[in-house]
Amino acid sequence: MMIQGKRQPGFWIIPIVDDETGKWTSYWMRLDAGARSLLHTHTSTELLLIMNGVYTDQDGTDITAHQVVTYPAGTSHWSHSREGCTVLVVTNSESEL
Repeated sequence: MMIQGKRQPGFWIIPIVDDETGKWTSYWMRLDAGARSLLHTHTSTELLLIMNGVYTDQDGTDITAHQVVTYPAGTSHWSHSREGCTVLVVTNSESEL
């Protein structure tokens, strides 16, 4: 997976569907155990639904299965997963990916 033009080792995506107007996109994102993203800034709001595992934000907040987290446009952060996780992502189709 690429974030802002940089390869993110341990991150995998499977596209699901794009809005027919091209305004949003959705995909499954898998983080391998120990995967960590680079610091990045969201260009649009991003919604994550954690399907399994534990997704951890840079402030140490754990988001677990069936919880939702959103990042408004302009949010800068990095994230990781100690044990691996699967996440549903919905964001602007022109986001940083």
